[in-house]
Amino acid sequence: FDKDINLVLVVDSFRKIMTKKNDQMGFIAGSDETDDIDLVMFPKIFKQYANIEEGNIILVNGKVEKRFDQYQVVINKLKILE
Repeated sequence: FDKDINLVLVVDSFRKIMTKKNDQMGFIAGSDETDDIDLVMFPKIFKQYANIEEGNIILVNGKVEKRFDQYQVVINKLKILE
């Protein structure tokens, strides 16, 4: 199912964790007018966009993956919109 998509979402929540290698990564719960989706930000991307806050509107380019019967998007690029 691996497919790149673009989404415009509102950040509902943003959670940071430490990896086993002591890098930070993040998880975003986002939504648009139709649905909610979970996004994953690996450490390399996280370093560039660690300033995300709840309520931000973001444009995301990422890869859709299915994990435990849930879809999530692994972020490739992200832009905070005004």
